[in-house]
Amino acid sequence: MCYTVCIKEQIDSDCCLRNITVEEGQSLLVASERNGQPPIAVGCRGGGCGVCRIRIVSGSYRKKAMSKTHINEQDLAQGVVLACRVFPESDMEVVSEKPCTPYNPFA
Repeated sequence: MCYTVCIKEQIDSDCCLRNITVEEGQSLLVASERNGQPPIAVGCRGGGCGVCRIRIVSGSYRKKAMSKTHINEQDLAQGVVLACRVFPESDMEVVSEKPCTPYNPFA
């Protein structure tokens, strides 16, 4: 089974920057990369760097563990996740987010 993910520029936008097809069991980031010139930023691919932050606008998905440095409980409640750790279970709409700068007590 495959799902279509609409990647939008803004939450309230009606048009998609790009539609990508995601195979069942495939992460959203991998599918984005395979479509060429990914609209989602690529980092470590393992949930630790926070570069591939996205906001889920609609659709269902399962997720794997993500670094709490980059995705906290408030983020999750607002639908902000890391694309490398998200596996669509329906058609979805998402918006790319800018990575947040983690707190550095030594800076």
